[in-house]
Amino acid sequence: MKKRALIILIVAALAVSELFLLFSNNQLKREVAIKDRYLDQIVDGYDAAETQFSASVADAGKIIDGNIVAKDSADNTITLSEVAKQSIGNILICRYSDFMCRECVKHNISIFMDNKDSLDMKRILFLPRSESRRALKLNFDEYGLQGCRVLNCPCFSIDAEETKFPYIMVVDNDLRILNVYFPTKSTHGTDYDYKHVKMIYDKMIKR
Repeated sequence: MKKRALIILIVAALAVSELFLLFSNNQLKREVAIKDRYLDQIVDGYDAAETQFSASVADAGKIIDGNIVAKDSADNTITLSEVAKQSIGNILICRYSDFMCRECVKHNISIFMDNKDSLDMKRILFLPRSESRRALKLNFDEYGLQGCRVLNCPCFSIDAEETKFPYIMVVDNDLRILNVYFPTKSTHGTDYDYKHVKMIYDKMIKR
């Protein structure tokens, strides 16, 4: 009888030990997953910061050709120099193309459209590169750009255009580039990019 009780006690102890090991293993997996997510965020932030620094160094101070002709949704033409002259102070430009990653474009535009209450949309110029007037009009419906300043503009000669990713930049009335910023879609659903753009807006646009 004592032997049987001892066996039962040993089996019970082994079962409890096994349960404890399983619990500890699950806890360890959760901790590792949390650390992995944290490290991924750090890596994403580092990659984004490296891109920002490289882009700013490459294009800051360059002057965009003011003779480049842009078109609105009614096919009216205007040169970029005329756009700059009509603007009050620096211009915050949201640049994207129909040929770029769709999710990246949506994220880029959402930074502005999701935060209309804290931004003066009249100071922001959406400058897509669309393949046609029809494609430009589809932008209005897909991205909710009704009432915004939107001009279809061909490619211009700066390094940011070569990345094939949407970006945001600030130019002055001489079309001199003051700042270039590349949002990253990996931060979508957070305010990471908005905080950066808002800081640029407050320092260079809102005066």
